[in-house]
Amino acid sequence: MNFSSISFVYCLTFLQLRCHCTPATGKSHIQSSLAQAIITTINISALGFIILAGAYLGCKTGWPGYEVSSGYFSFGVNGLLAGSATVFFSYIGFDIVASTAEEVKNPQRDMPLGIGIALSICAILYMLVSAVIVGLVPYYALDPDTPISSAFAGYGMEWAVYIITAGAVTALCASLIGAIIPQVLNL
Repeated sequence: MNFSSISFVYCLTFLQLRCHCTPATGKSHIQSSLAQAIITTINISALGFIILAGAYLGCKTGWPGYEVSSGYFSFGVNGLLAGSATVFFSYIGFDIVASTAEEVKNPQRDMPLGIGIALSICAILYMLVSAVIVGLVPYYALDPDTPISSAFAGYGMEWAVYIITAGAVTALCASLIGAIIPQVLNL
């Protein structure tokens, strides 16, 4: 990651925290919600692009990643458990929902509903992106450093790297904000 990307992430995180930490004028939560909505929109748009463009490429090329000669369970139960443990860490960050519970009008109904809907949306997007990328490139041929952007670059779509990078940078911002907001709310 280069310096400009790191600077961009820190600037966005600072702006988000500044919006959230200003005195209670009523505008701070509106600004914070707006910033979070923009970040979430960019993330969802990038994931939607990956799913739609990847599905188009997969349909066009016949999903070469799914032509695996060793079968679909080649690593056995140990591989399944190792993959499950790795995927578990992709769901870190839902504790922010519990930290912001005091802002909810009806927490007994809205909290479980919000957590359930958020988990469902994230799980569906995670599975769709995984299915598309593994369908484009066999799992053993994926670049471990940049699997999604290199999958698109392998099909001549180098310009897609910019969209994927924008989604990755805003995802880092959302992750940093999600880790810092519970600390700020407890001040």
